[in-house]
Amino acid sequence: MAPDWLYKILGVKPREEKPKLKPEDYKVDIAAHGHCVVCGKPSAAGLQFCSPTCAESKKKGGMSMIWWAILFLILMYFLFAT
Repeated sequence: MAPDWLYKILGVKPREEKPKLKPEDYKVDIAAHGHCVVCGKPSAAGLQFCSPTCAESKKKGGMSMIWWAILFLILMYFLFAT
């Protein structure tokens, strides 16, 4: 910090010092929770999904993975068969 006489010459107020952080300031209280298996948002500890929308998309997601696998196998066949 600058001396008081410099603040008087410049006509400004001295800045207040920021408070020093203590170890207690770093402690964070995190309640027990879980995360949605689809989107990863925090949810209640006993729930798998955060909303009905995520639950519906999980039901649809299983079947679409099978279609992606079939498409991948067909693509690999045409890529390496020639």
